[in-house]
Amino acid sequence: MTIKMIQNKIKILFHKSDRTGIPEYESLTPVDNIKNGAEYMKALGWAISQDDIHNIAVSGPYGSGKSSVIESFLKGRRKKGIIRISLATFDLDEGEKQKNKKDSSLTEKIENEILKQLFYSVDEKKIPQSRYRKIKKEQRLSILSSSIIIMGLIASIIYLLIPDKIESFLDGVNSLGFISASAVYLGILLSCLYIMIIFIRWLRKNGYVREISILNKATFSNELENKDSVFNKNLDEIIYFFEVTKTRLVIIEDLDRFESTNIFIALRELNEILNNYEKINKPVKFIYAIKDDMFEKEGERTKFFDFIIPIVPYISSTNSMDILYDKLGIDDKTGKSKYYDISGSFIAQISPYISNMRDLLCICNEFAILKNTLKTNQSLELDDEKMFSMIVFKVLYPKDYSDLEDENEASLVLTAFSDKLVLINDQTSMIESYREKENEKIADIESESLFNIKELKSALIMSLMNPPSPIQKVNGYTLAEILKDDFDVNRLKGTRTMIYHLGLGTSPIPINDIEKYVQDNGDYFNRIKLVQQGIEICKEEARVELEKYEKETRNVRSYSMKQCIESFGTDFLDDKVKKNDLLIFLLRRGYIDETYNSYI
Repeated sequence: MTIKMIQNKIKILFHKSDRTGIPEYESLTPVDNIKNGAEYMKALGWAISQDDIHNIAVSGPYGSGKSSVIESFLKGRRKKGIIRISLATFDLDEGEKQKNKKDSSLTEKIENEILKQLFYSVDEKKIPQSRYRKIKKEQRLSILSSSIIIMGLIASIIYLLIPDKIESFLDGVNSLGFISASAVYLGILLSCLYIMIIFIRWLRKNGYVREISILNKATFSNELENKDSVFNKNLDEIIYFFEVTKTRLVIIEDLDRFESTNIFIALRELNEILNNYEKINKPVKFIYAIKDDMFEKEGERTKFFDFIIPIVPYISSTNSMDILYDKLGIDDKTGKSKYYDISGSFIAQISPYISNMRDLLCICNEFAILKNTLKTNQSLELDDEKMFSMIVFKVLYPKDYSDLEDENEASLVLTAFSDKLVLINDQTSMIESYREKENEKIADIESESLFNIKELKSALIMSLMNPPSPIQKVNGYTLAEILKDDFDVNRLKGTRTMIYHLGLGTSPIPINDIEKYVQDNGDYFNRIKLVQQGIEICKEEARVELEKYEKETRNVRSYSMKQCIESFGTDFLDDKVKKNDLLIFLLRRGYIDETYNSYI
C-alpha cells in the first residue's frame, strides 16, 4: 500500500473529504495560546517570583478563561515541581451540599479529595516512606525472584534446625539413582515454588491489614479516629510529600463550586505551615482558579489571597455575535453564512443569550454534527435557524430539553404549547358566545319588527274603516290574512281598492289610490316598507358579524405560537415560561414552533 493510499484512508476515516471549507470541530478544553494574554502571563510570573506571595487567585466569572490563562502560562515551562488539582469530577447534589455545609463535613470531603489527587500525582518511588500505598502492576519476575529468595531462606532455617533429618532425607533420595533423584528434586522444587508464588500473590493482594479483631470484641485499627481535620491528621505525610517531591506550585481548580469558604481557610493554614517548615527551602505557592462572587463579605478575598489576578472574559453577551460570525462563516457584507442557511440578523438576535465560550463552542459543534448527519436525508427539510435555536436551548437549558425529549409535563416548551391550547380554547369559546349573542340579537330584532308591522297593518285597516261599520275584507283579503307575518300589504294597492264593511251587505266601497288615501292618516305603506328594510339591514349586518366570528374562530384555531404571542402578548403563558427569556424570544420569533418535534 502506497503512502498516498494510506492518506486517502485516513481522510475517509475522519470524514475530511466531505467537510471541505466547513469549520472544524473545536475542543471544549482550555487552550494554551490565549490572545491578548501577555499581561496575565507577566502578572502570574511576577507573583510566583515574590517570596512573600504564597496564595494567588486567578479570578473571573464562569467561562471567562481562567483555566486557559493557567494553561498558557504553563506552556513551555518545566512541569517538574508543579501539581494540578481539579475538583471538577468531585460533586455533591444540592441537598447534600447544603447538609454538609451545616455539619462541616463538606470541608473534610474536599480535603480528602485534594489529598488523593496530591499523592496519586507522583510515583510512589518518590515517596518511599509514605504510609499511602498504591496498587502496583504485578511484576512476574519480581514475584519469581522473591519466591526463590524466600524459599532459600526457609530451606536454610529448616536445615539449621534439623540438619540430621535433612541429610538423611537427601541420602535416601540420592540412593534412587541420578534420574529418579533429579525428578524428585525437580518436583519438590516446582511444587514449593508454585505454593510460594501463590502465597506471595495473596499476600500482596490482601497483605494490607486494616483491622485486627480479637474475639469479636477488642479491635486494633491502623486508622486513628479523632476530631482533627483531614489535613491535620495527615500533616506529617503532607510535609513529607512536599519535602521529598520538591513540589513548589500547586494549582487548584473548581474549588468554588462548593460555595464554602472553610476550605480556603484550611488551605491557607496548610500553606503557612509548609512555608514555615525549615527543610522546605523554597516557597510553596498555591494558585486558585475561582469565580468573582465566591466571597460576598467585604475584605474576604484580600484576607485569603496575597495576590489576585482578574480575568476579563474573552466572551460576553455583547461580543458573542462577532465570535459566532467567525465560527459560522457569516460575511459582514452579505449577512449570510458561507456554509449554512443562517443570516447575520438571526445571529444578532440570538447571540445576547450566549455569554460563555464553552457553551458557544458546544453549540457550534453540535450544530455542525447534526447538520452534516442530516444533510443526506432529503425527506427532512429542516430550517437551519430553527435547528440552531433548538441546539442553543438544549445547551443552555439541558434539563428542560431533556424533559422535552421525554415528553415530561414539566418541560417548559410543552407547558408553553399547552398554555397555547388553553388560550385557543378560551378564545374560541369567547367568539362562540359572541356568535350566540348575535343570533339572539337577530331573533329579537325580527320579533320586535314583526310586532311593529302588525301594529302598522292594524292601523292601516283602521284608517280605511268607515265608522260605525267595521271592515270585513279589503280586496277580498280577510283581516286575519292581512295581519299574517308573510302578507305583503302591496297587494292592497291598485287604482281602485274595494273595502267590504260588516252590516253593509256585499256591496264594497271603492277607494281610489289607497296610498294617497291613507297618507294623511299615517303614511302606513311607507312606514311598513321602512320597517321591513330595517329588518333586512339588521339581518345583513348580523350576517356580516356572524361571518366575521366564523372567520375568527377558524383563524384562532390555526394560530401558531408566534401569532398567539403577537395577538395576545405573553400573559397567557405560565410564569415559569415567562421567566425564561431565551424561550420567550424563540417562541416570539417562531424559532421554536409547532414543528419542534422534528428538531428533537
